[in-house]
Amino acid sequence: MKKKILIPLAVLLLGAGSCKKLEVSPSDAITTETLVGTTEGLTNALNGAYALFKDHIEFNGTVDQNNMYLRQFYHLSDFASDDIVCGQVTTDPLYYSFSLDHSPAQGNTRYFWYISY
Repeated sequence: MKKKILIPLAVLLLGAGSCKKLEVSPSDAITTETLVGTTEGLTNALNGAYALFKDHIEFNGTVDQNNMYLRQFYHLSDFASDDIVCGQVTTDPLYYSFSLDHSPAQGNTRYFWYISY
């Protein structure tokens, strides 16, 4: 009877005491010290932040060559102002932005909000 109590108790004590000095560094991230400690680390951080602007990201299961953050940003902001003149009819979603006919179901609107968050 004592063995049934002592063995689990010994395992519990050994298990609880073995994790006191466990240091886990993230395997999928760079620590802040490593990032800001070198010029290369800062360059990599800046490149990572700007990569979002030019990369074609998968959206709704496909990678469309028109799905770029900056393209959609200009469609939704600058095209809706008086800075752009649309000289012809087009089937591109930019026309809806130009004509102020925005819709939540519009592809460029959904992509812009998806990639922003």
